[in-house]
Amino acid sequence: MRPHLLAFLAAAVALGTGCATTLSTMDTARTVRPGHVQIHGAYGLHLPVGSMVKGAVATGEAVADSIESGQVAISPEQAQQLYEAGIATALTPPSTQWEMAVRTGLFENLDVGLRYSTNALRLDLKFRFLHLGVDDEGKSHHMSIGLGASRYLFNNPVFEVLDYLELSDFSRWDLEVPLLYSWEYRRYFVFYTGLKYIYSSLELDENLYEIQKHVTNMADIAPITDHVRSSMHLFGGTVGLGGGWKYVWVYTELTMGYTRLRPHLYSFVDGKTKQRNLDGFSIYPAIGIVVKI
Repeated sequence: MRPHLLAFLAAAVALGTGCATTLSTMDTARTVRPGHVQIHGAYGLHLPVGSMVKGAVATGEAVADSIESGQVAISPEQAQQLYEAGIATALTPPSTQWEMAVRTGLFENLDVGLRYSTNALRLDLKFRFLHLGVDDEGKSHHMSIGLGASRYLFNNPVFEVLDYLELSDFSRWDLEVPLLYSWEYRRYFVFYTGLKYIYSSLELDENLYEIQKHVTNMADIAPITDHVRSSMHLFGGTVGLGGGWKYVWVYTELTMGYTRLRPHLYSFVDGKTKQRNLDGFSIYPAIGIVVKI
């Protein structure tokens, strides 16, 4: 039965590659001036840590021990733990993320940006409400607040390999509110930090059958069709450094956040649907190149 466990874990990770989010900012509190353009490309790592990951690992080890001891089928309690671990891994998985973005100024202190990442398209506005100092000539301070919306795309060629998972009705929308502060020294150096809140609305239909199929096979029970619909909240912070000259800069940053995820899931113990606590922490280091024109 070990192949069933391996197939289950592979299905959860493969599905998760499509469900992860890009947490990087790759931007400062300064807004792009009207008539100018800022372009960036970046690469990041989404690393979930904490109780959610520890629970998934512990569950996998317990199931593996049961299999090795000759147990014919895993218990309903083990099936429940494995199912929750699979859903958590699918929705907040370890993954790599790339992104490309362009920004331009609409008015003084207001700009707009469009970002295309591994699995989503994001449009946002940023308003700078504090500006002290002289840009590009000395030290300057900036503070801004933004509003962004992301739509997850699953016609991306990257996800053709996931066809066997039948993600026909998967959907996810994000609403993001970042608050940024940045300190700049001429055109050579920038330090930026800030807070961000991301609200996600997501839905996985009954076609999420691979995880369900493997759990029910290992538990030797009838297949289920669990419809997962939930909201997710991420509360995080970002710190970054940038260095360059005139037009070309390199940014490095680290984002950390706490995810509140409590979907209603099928219970293998009593056959009812109940709310489950799948909260956890995420770390997202990233590096990128920024071109200012």
